[in-house]
Amino acid sequence: MLLVKKSSMKQKNFIYNLRDVFFLFILKYRGLFVKKPNRKLTWTVEDYALAKKWSKSQKHPHLKLKTLWDYCEDRYESVYTIQNVNNFINL
Repeated sequence: MLLVKKSSMKQKNFIYNLRDVFFLFILKYRGLFVKKPNRKLTWTVEDYALAKKWSKSQKHPHLKLKTLWDYCEDRYESVYTIQNVNNFINL
């Protein structure tokens, strides 16, 4: 019984590692088609869409399997979302 648990744990770890690699591949692939903002974003619809596309192609600063958009998004006020994304653009 113990051997079955160890082998199933190895299999789970392999699946988690495969999921991590696939997630990073998706981020890199998405990043190929999105340009990085070259100026400070303002509070327009076009800038909000650009910020969303760009930040969904960047990694979360602290958590695995999350994007920068998950870290920056404020669901109640879009002004704060754009301000948070501007902090990560590094102009």
